[in-house]
Amino acid sequence: MTDLKPGAARGVITPTIGGWAHRDVHDDLYAKALVLEEGGVGVAIVLCDLGSVTKADTEPAKELAEAITGIPKEHILIAATHTHYTPWGATAANTAGSTFSGLPVASPTP
Repeated sequence: MTDLKPGAARGVITPTIGGWAHRDVHDDLYAKALVLEEGGVGVAIVLCDLGSVTKADTEPAKELAEAITGIPKEHILIAATHTHYTPWGATAANTAGSTFSGLPVASPTP
């Protein structure tokens, strides 16, 4: 019998608009990750406080996560919590490329 290894991380993804951080942010937006591994097989579930995410947003992040963690991108789920308290439309499109950059990497504990 193998042991289930969990890992978790959270990173702030509150965007900056026009180069300035929002000064009137009530609550930051987060990306939260849960990583599980058992028998050498890993999976990752990432939930982002965003209105939505697209394949164009998530595919590069999944490829980077695969390169860093070794978890196949097919075993990584990235989804949005669907909050309406986040940028939408052109503003979201302008920040989407940086939304997933700089997040901490969650990996199973030994």
